[in-house]
Amino acid sequence: MSTTSRKRTAEVMNENARLQERIRELLSIINGGELYVIDAAPCPFCGGTGDLHKNATVFKTGDQWSVVCRHCSAEGSWSWNRETAIKNWNNRSVVPEKKEA
Repeated sequence: MSTTSRKRTAEVMNENARLQERIRELLSIINGGELYVIDAAPCPFCGGTGDLHKNATVFKTGDQWSVVCRHCSAEGSWSWNRETAIKNWNNRSVVPEKKEA
């Protein structure tokens, strides 16, 4: 790989990291300022990291929680508590890739 290619790769990676951080900031604002970084299984689609998101009170019935991939925005099922949302994300089934005939 040439020096120019390495430099461009580094620039792209830095820009990607900056954009991902900005996305996390915006998601935090959307979710009422509550964004939780957790130890969750990797995303089944992209291998990215999941963050716990809090959905604002729905019809005054309580808060709902879900794990969302910070890279591709894949979302786990919503739950009424944090622990169940994380458990659902970690125990989800992975759809196998289609094999070509």
